[in-house]
Amino acid sequence: MEGDELNDCILMLMAAEKCFVLFLLIHVVFSGRAGHCSSPIARTRVEYDELMSKYVTRREFRKAFRMKKSSFNLLLRKLSPDLLPSPHRNYGINGRVLPFIKLTCYLRIVAGGRPEDVAKILGIADSYVLPCVYEVVDAINLNIVAVKVRCCRNCSYDLLEA
Repeated sequence: MEGDELNDCILMLMAAEKCFVLFLLIHVVFSGRAGHCSSPIARTRVEYDELMSKYVTRREFRKAFRMKKSSFNLLLRKLSPDLLPSPHRNYGINGRVLPFIKLTCYLRIVAGGRPEDVAKILGIADSYVLPCVYEVVDAINLNIVAVKVRCCRNCSYDLLEA
């Protein structure tokens, strides 16, 4: 009896496996894409001038980025060498993500923005927003120098200076 039950279980597993494979095949055929094998989505990336002109007043810019435009440009100049895209990588249909877009991702996320909204505004993939944030954090860590500041005779504070 045990041998028959085992054979029945094996046959049921084989039938279930065939049903699962059939289900996957139907899903791929009727969904029109096969997971990661789907064609890339063409996006229009925002240009630097377009981004700067979007925030007309100082208040709008400060609300979006939590800093002045002059501070944004200074930070961009300081971090750009570490945020430049690799020349050896293939960037596909949409091209390279420029340093100002990476910095904008970082600042908007830190200011409380949602990754999906930031991606839509800048014309990048949702899945690339957080890697941009991590890349900017790494660039900031590379450019920061610790400075010892004395506020009085008996105490001192460690400040970070870029």
